[in-house]
Amino acid sequence: MNTYKRCKCRDADGRELGKQCPKLRRANGSYNPNHGSWYFQVEAEPDENGKRRTVRRGGFPTQAAAEAAGEEARGRAKAGADITRKLTVGQYLREWLDGLAVRGSTMRSYRQHVEGLWTPQCGRVELSALRRHHVAEALATLSCGSSTAARYRATLRNALNDAKREGLVTVNVAELVKMTNTASPKARVWTDSRVVAWQAEYELRRQGVPAGSERDFMIWHEVAARPSPVMVWTPAQVGRFLDAAADHRWYALFHVIAFRGLRRGEACGLRREDLDLEVGTAAIRWQLTESGAEVTEGPVKTDASDATVTLDVGTVAVLREHLAAQAEQRQHWGSAWVQTAYVFTNEDGSRVRPSAVSAAFEALAFEAGLPPVRLHDLRHGAASIMRAAGLDMKLISATLRHSTSKITSDLYTSIFEDHDRAAAEAAAAVVPRARRAPEGSREVAA
Repeated sequence: MNTYKRCKCRDADGRELGKQCPKLRRANGSYNPNHGSWYFQVEAEPDENGKRRTVRRGGFPTQAAAEAAGEEARGRAKAGADITRKLTVGQYLREWLDGLAVRGSTMRSYRQHVEGLWTPQCGRVELSALRRHHVAEALATLSCGSSTAARYRATLRNALNDAKREGLVTVNVAELVKMTNTASPKARVWTDSRVVAWQAEYELRRQGVPAGSERDFMIWHEVAARPSPVMVWTPAQVGRFLDAAADHRWYALFHVIAFRGLRRGEACGLRREDLDLEVGTAAIRWQLTESGAEVTEGPVKTDASDATVTLDVGTVAVLREHLAAQAEQRQHWGSAWVQTAYVFTNEDGSRVRPSAVSAAFEALAFEAGLPPVRLHDLRHGAASIMRAAGLDMKLISATLRHSTSKITSDLYTSIFEDHDRAAAEAAAAVVPRARRAPEGSREVAA
C-alpha cells in the first residue's frame, strides 16, 4: 500500500493535473498542506482471469487518514471482501433494507430512518470512508428528543453490524458516537401520596375550567403533572377502572390487557380462532398497527411475543359474555354486519382502530376520576398485579412474553419495590420476639 497527494486542477486543455499539479509541492519538494487531498493505493486480489487489480481511493484530509483507510481496505481484502467495488452508504442501505426479514412496524421504522436521515445526509459517502463525524453531524440535524435520535442511530448501527459481518467495513462507526442518556423512564405506581400531590396540581390548573369539559380533560391528560411518563395504577385503581368500564363494548378488551398484559395492537388483533375458552388459552400471533389513516395487520412484535397465554377463570367468563354479546350484535346488524375474524370489533363487526381504543380508555379513566395513565400502562399494571399475587419474575416475564426476565426486572423494578417491601415486612413479622424495636424503627432492639 502507498499514499500520495493529487488535486482537481486542470490544464489549458481541461485535463486534470492530478499528481502533476505544481501547487502540490513546495520548493523543497515537501507536500503543500494547503493544496490537494490524500489518496491510498492498495493491490487487490487478481480477477478470475488473473488480471492485476488496483484500488485507489481519495479525498482524505491527511496522510494518516489515507493510511488508516488503506489499511482497512487491505484488511477487508484479506477477509475475502471485494474491495474493488465502490459502494456508497446509500447503495448499501438500500440493499440492506431489501434483504431484511423483519416485522412490518420494524421495517417501517428502519425505512423512515434510512430515507429520512441517513441517505440524505450520508448517502453519497463511500461505505468504507464513513467516519464517526459523518454520523454525528447527521444526528445533529435532527430536531427531536434524545431517545428518538438514539433510535435513528440504532438503525444505522444495526446496518453497519451487518456490513462488518460481510467484511465491508472493519469498524462500526455508529457505535463510536456518544449519545446523551436515553434510559427508559422508570414506571412509578400511583401511590396515595402521589395521587394527593397530583390532585392538588390538577385542581390548581383547572381553576375556572368547567368540570368534564374538553379543556378539563386536556389538563387531566397533561404528562407534566405526572411523577413519571410511565405511571401504573394500583390493583385497587385497576378495579375502579374496570367497574367504570363494565358496560362499555370494549370492556373485555380492557380486562384482558389488565389481567394478562397484552399489548394494545395484540388485543385489537386477537382472532376468535386463537381463543380456546374450554382450555382457557389465547394464542397471541397477530397485531394491528396504525400509521396515519391506515390500519394494517401483521405478526406480533417479536418471536418471544408469539406465544400462548393462559387465561384465568374470570377472564374466560368475561370473554364468553363478550362473544355472546357480539353474536347478538351480528344478528341485529344482519347483512350489514362486517365479517372479520377479530374478537374485539366495532359495533358493526369491523376491525377496531387502535387509537380509538386508547381514546375510549382515557375517556373512561377520566370519567372515573382516576389519575392519568396510558392504555399501555395497563399492561405495566398487569405486572404489578401479578407481583402482588406472589408470582415470581420468571412467570411474570413469561406472561408478558418478554425475551428475558431481565427485561421484566429492568422495566418494573420501581413498581415491584412496594410489593417486595411488604413481603419483607411480612417475613420479619413471622419471627416471634420477646422484645421488639420501637414502632417504625429499622433497628433491632438491643
